[in-house]
Amino acid sequence: MDLQTLIFLGPSGSGKGTQVARVREYLGSHDTSRNIVELVMGDLFRVFWKKEGYAHDLSRDINLAGGLQPSFLQINMWSNFMLEHIRGNEHLLIDGSPRRTTDLEAMESAFEFYKRPHPTLVFINISKEESVKRLLRRAEMAENPRPEDGDILLIDNRYQWFLESVMPVIDAMRKNDMFTVIEINGEQEVDAVTEDVFNGLGWQH
Repeated sequence: MDLQTLIFLGPSGSGKGTQVARVREYLGSHDTSRNIVELVMGDLFRVFWKKEGYAHDLSRDINLAGGLQPSFLQINMWSNFMLEHIRGNEHLLIDGSPRRTTDLEAMESAFEFYKRPHPTLVFINISKEESVKRLLRRAEMAENPRPEDGDILLIDNRYQWFLESVMPVIDAMRKNDMFTVIEINGEQEVDAVTEDVFNGLGWQH
């Protein structure tokens, strides 16, 4: 199997994490010669928020308001992650970044630097109504729910910055020959979404 660089983007509640896990499982069983590196932007921030400091407090406040984290902070986090984990022969799965066009420009330079010339974006799309429904349900079912998942205002804020900041990134990637873009209807059953993802990637399953 060729070296894979896969980026997963979609509104909150679109099921990116589930599909990343299934892609990781597929790669692990079909290409045992390579390691798999998984860069999850939300996880990087959750680790950051557990620490104490002025920047950490400011970033936590943005999250609690349902806002989009500043570009410099996101770039710093995923850049350091890549410096630590990229060795040149691993599949790379990215969940939740880039989120601004400035992030995209920085990530393009990272792909060029690491000689990863053909990244694929998997865009899992759902409506605002579906995002609200899923996040409220997730908050109800979770043993320790995230505060932002059960708050309509915060969910609305997050969907709004997805439209304003992330959709221009997706549009820019569609126009850039560096990227292959696959758009998936995320409102299907989970298995149907997975089938569309695998078919879009040209994988037999």
